[in-house]
Amino acid sequence: MRIFFFILSILLLVEGVSGDEKVKVTVSGMKGDSVTLKPGDAEIQTGDWILWKFNNIIIFKMEKTNKVYTSDADIAEKFKGRMQLDKTGSLTITNISTTDSGPYQLQIRKSTGVIPMEYNVSVKGKNTVSVMAGESIILYTDLKEIQGNDLILWKFEDHLIAGINKSGDQFFSHDTSDERFKGRLQLDRHSGALTIRGSRSTDSGVYHLNMSSSSHSLQRSISVTVSVFDADVVKTVTVMEGDSVTLNPDLTQIQGINLILWRFGASGSVIAETNGTEISYPHLTEIFGGRLQLNHQTGSLTINNMRTKHTGLYQLKIDHNTGISSMAFIVTVSAITVSIDWKMIAFALSLVLNLVLVLIAVIVRIKKGYISRPSNRTPW
Repeated sequence: MRIFFFILSILLLVEGVSGDEKVKVTVSGMKGDSVTLKPGDAEIQTGDWILWKFNNIIIFKMEKTNKVYTSDADIAEKFKGRMQLDKTGSLTITNISTTDSGPYQLQIRKSTGVIPMEYNVSVKGKNTVSVMAGESIILYTDLKEIQGNDLILWKFEDHLIAGINKSGDQFFSHDTSDERFKGRLQLDRHSGALTIRGSRSTDSGVYHLNMSSSSHSLQRSISVTVSVFDADVVKTVTVMEGDSVTLNPDLTQIQGINLILWRFGASGSVIAETNGTEISYPHLTEIFGGRLQLNHQTGSLTINNMRTKHTGLYQLKIDHNTGISSMAFIVTVSAITVSIDWKMIAFALSLVLNLVLVLIAVIVRIKKGYISRPSNRTPW
């Protein structure tokens, strides 16, 4: 029997290091990113042999402490000055391009056998985002689902504005020192994508994404441009979900109004208009659904019971006797967040349960006669 288990353990050991079970990792990047491919849980020890390949062509190998770069002239030219191998066996490629897409193979030869890994790297277009003022800025991570050990950090210039630490179950978004993003940041807990609602011209700039997991890390810079609508006056309005807001153009200085048009969104769909006598709400009724109220005398537009989908750019055009005037309102509707203190709820439930158990115990003891009932006799 002992011989049988000895043979079985040898077979399992050989099967475990045969290299048939290859670890495969998918990495999505964009042009200009820096990507680091890591050995994962495989700890590199002194004396281990490391081999990196791209499309089955050797690009790096390390024996003990000696690093040997590729002898392939095409590969050497392709990655010239953009590739680095550190002592942990991690391979970093900077300023990646679409031609860097493909399979990267890693082999780690240890005294116990060979550990094979493969990284399927795909690189897409450039990191630029352009929107009109009032539209939402959406910055993607290219992740479908954040894994247990993923760390994601978002920065605007040098300021940390949002992040996710999945292993610590931490999700946060906060304002910079000048509060430019106050109430406008939304972090997707599944993909790590960052949304900035009600964009303004001050949101233009470079946003930095840092992602890290056990298998790879990525650094990305995204250039964002927010174009401002060409209007005589641009105003910014921020409200909470459920509130009503009145966009007031203050037409006291304008005489002889012929036509007032209110438009919404980048498409510029007319949502309210009046010629001074008749009022209509021609488009986007599925979005506003009876919430709009236009004052034909003042030109003000009231939106009742607002929702986050009403965030955006509202454009006003006024045709009057002396010409045409225009205004724009950038409206941001912040969602109402309810904070639940689960620890306090658990403590309260535990307290109630303990009181119920004590009450039951008292009733049981009374019924069994362990606790005497008070006498009804009147003392002499």
